[in-house]
Amino acid sequence: MYNPEVKTAFMKDYTASEGFRRLILYLFRQTEPFEEEAGVDLCTMDADMLEPVVSTVMTASNDGSRIKRSVLRDYFKWCRDHGVPNAGDGISHVAFDNSAAVKRKMVGSPLQLQRYLNEAYGPETDSGIDCIYRCVFWLAYAGIPKENIPSITADDVRIDLMLIEHNGRAYPIYKEGISAIRKCTDLSSVWYKGPSKGGDGKWVSRLPGNKLIRSIKGDQGTWFVLRIFNMASANVRANNNLDIRLNYFSVWLSGFCYRMYEQETLSGSVDFVSAAKEMLAEKNYTFTGEKGNNNIGYKDRVRNIARQYQKNYESWKDVFVK
Repeated sequence: MYNPEVKTAFMKDYTASEGFRRLILYLFRQTEPFEEEAGVDLCTMDADMLEPVVSTVMTASNDGSRIKRSVLRDYFKWCRDHGVPNAGDGISHVAFDNSAAVKRKMVGSPLQLQRYLNEAYGPETDSGIDCIYRCVFWLAYAGIPKENIPSITADDVRIDLMLIEHNGRAYPIYKEGISAIRKCTDLSSVWYKGPSKGGDGKWVSRLPGNKLIRSIKGDQGTWFVLRIFNMASANVRANNNLDIRLNYFSVWLSGFCYRMYEQETLSGSVDFVSAAKEMLAEKNYTFTGEKGNNNIGYKDRVRNIARQYQKNYESWKDVFVK
């Protein structure tokens, strides 16, 4: 974190929430390379210098981008109010458009996701351990919560119906993902070449059981799911053929937007309220706020989520639907 004394003081004044401070710390770590290259604190930069900074920190989510915009603007004001040398107001002259982030951190279709996976992993025809990693992406794209991905079983997979049925819900299987999902359903062993990908390779037995993403060792919990996205991003970066970096949320959101677009194409409208209610039901949401009326609290929550879904969908459509 560049100029840590100033930024630490800002965070201390700004919020008492440790979680929110961690979010701000991550934001300042994103801005640090630009500050180090320029040799000046963020708050002293003019609009031209800030353009690439803002482009980098924007997220695929409109809500995430909004929070970062607010923090940055408040940081500039705090620096001016506290007499930080050369602190200015360059941030007020920068357009906070997250379309570049949407293009760089999301995909517009299953075909584009498959292209990304082809950059990150070996082909499904190898029957390698990469099939497990690919499968995680397709489960996320189908809309399965990251916490539930490790518990999906081969018995949940209905290739004949192009669905995964789990906990009373049905999630789509896309034709581009059939091969990886089928391999994870059928294979008791995978072809493994090791971390270096060198050598002749060998067949290695998967862990016992029928969990869809069980690997050859270790615990395939939520941490395993999230790590796969980081590994894939590193592989794509190393190949340097695609300027796309996906994480679990951006893949989940890409799949959600694609299905909303299918719905709109077929019916002429999109029901974001029903989508919000499904999400809350999936997470077993119970309102425990201070309004004293759980029904009102639930309705507020549904309305807010539906609004965010709509904004994210419109941003996705602006980028990917021509």
